Amino acid sequence: MGADEEDRTKVVSIVYGRRWRLESRLGAGGMGNVFRGFDLQENRPVALKTLGMHLADDPEFVKRFEREAQLLARLKHKALPAIHELSRHEGMPYFVMTLVEGKTLAELLAEKKKLIPRFVYSLLQQLSSVMAYLHARGVVHRDLKPENLMVDDAGRLSLIDFGISAQTNVTRLTLPGVALGTPLYMAPESITVGKATPSSDVYAMGLLAFTMLTGEHPFAREDRNGMRTRQVKEVPPAASTVSAGVSVGISKVISRALEKTPSARFATAGDFVEALRVAWGFEKLPGDENTDEVTSDVARTAPDLGLVGPMPTRNERAINDESARPTDAHQRSTLLDESDD
Repeated sequence: MGADEEDRTKVVSIVYGRRWRLESRLGAGGMGNVFRGFDLQENRPVALKTLGMHLADDPEFVKRFEREAQLLARLKHKALPAIHELSRHEGMPYFVMTLVEGKTLAELLAEKKKLIPRFVYSLLQQLSSVMAYLHARGVVHRDLKPENLMVDDAGRLSLIDFGISAQTNVTRLTLPGVALGTPLYMAPESITVGKATPSSDVYAMGLLAFTMLTGEHPFAREDRNGMRTRQVKEVPPAASTVSAGVSVGISKVISRALEKTPSARFATAGDFVEALRVAWGFEKLPGDENTDEVTSDVARTAPDLGLVGPMPTRNERAINDESARPTDAHQRSTLLDESDD
């Protein structure tokens, strides 16, 4: 990181809630900012997300921002950040969560262009695990894309940003002029009727698989104005015709995940990843919690991925997962318990 870039990430030292000290800006988007922070009470790094100042007076944007924190506070999965607090600083909504270290999948793809099959399988298997967890609880992410997937040095995946997730039995919030989803990874039905289902996430996983294995997005063009039209009407090329390293069998599995009609796709994310495993001929793991074998194999055979690090044992991972969760009642604002309606 150059000096100029580093300067742009620095922030004035501010303490939120007499506990959370801002240290540097990690990212910025149309709806707000994410900062690296420090928990002065527990002496640990955290991430702090704030709503953009230009949106703080818009009740609908504030409601969506708070709903993201409320949703994450109810979800407990090793691939999801834990929420420590939802509150306001000088009237500005913010929430504090576990800091996820590593690189985004987008950064990895920018460096490597495409990834080896066994590593792709590892990431997709981990993603299918958290998707099964979410879908069983009526949650559709709606924005699976490389920028929202973090990968640490040991190859462990975390899913971030639930700002536009959809929940069943919850009043939908509509934001005029804001597209709910990223066109590059939106399912056709999300574009045509604005409806997202678990199958929409499966479609996005198909696009992720295609991109990771070929180094290309099936619908990407220099002119992105027609992206939504291509997602709805254009038949994607077979992955095997884009990259010689992708077999016809794998290509057929990905093509099924990218069917325009939701019912023609795999019924679940797990079914999609299992079909890939069979086509690759990889050994089946005992269960979706046992990802050590695949991740360790990646660390052994692909050191050039920049993802090699000490591999924790299952017990160490369980301890780490548990310690990352908020345990004290004072860590949560009463806003976390408010109704979503």
